[in-house]
Amino acid sequence: MSASDSRADDARISALLKQAKRGATARAPQTFTEFLRRYYQTATADDLAQFDNQALVAMAFKHWQLARSRKPGQALVEVFQPTQAADGWQQPRCVVMTVTDDMPFLVDSITLALNEFSPSLEWLIHPVMRVTRDRRGHARGINDCLLYTSDAADDLLCV
Repeated sequence: MSASDSRADDARISALLKQAKRGATARAPQTFTEFLRRYYQTATADDLAQFDNQALVAMAFKHWQLARSRKPGQALVEVFQPTQAADGWQQPRCVVMTVTDDMPFLVDSITLALNEFSPSLEWLIHPVMRVTRDRRGHARGINDCLLYTSDAADDLLCV
């Protein structure tokens, strides 16, 4: 297994969880901690090496804010250029964050559409997790990442 194929190690995830206890995310609900723990678990070590811990926590928090309230069948999309002041991290390129029901070929379809505007996607995180929600669609709990399951799941994409 090459370094680029290796998954983020437990030490890096632990460091992200410690970072989340500081700053803007320190008062976030416990569901954010559950979300963060699972958000990067399928990312490669090389993917995570591109950003420091503060930026990685800020990215996940931004995605959590988008994902924390969603009704089944609702697609949420946010396109923005992050700044330190507004988002807690800075990126010179646009970021696209989506939250949808999990469905086949979603990443391929979004990637194909984005490639029409920009020939290279530089970074992609694609966690799939089951989010327990109340009747109004507010997140109440996060369960393990699900891959290839028939259970209802939230599909998140950050490029």
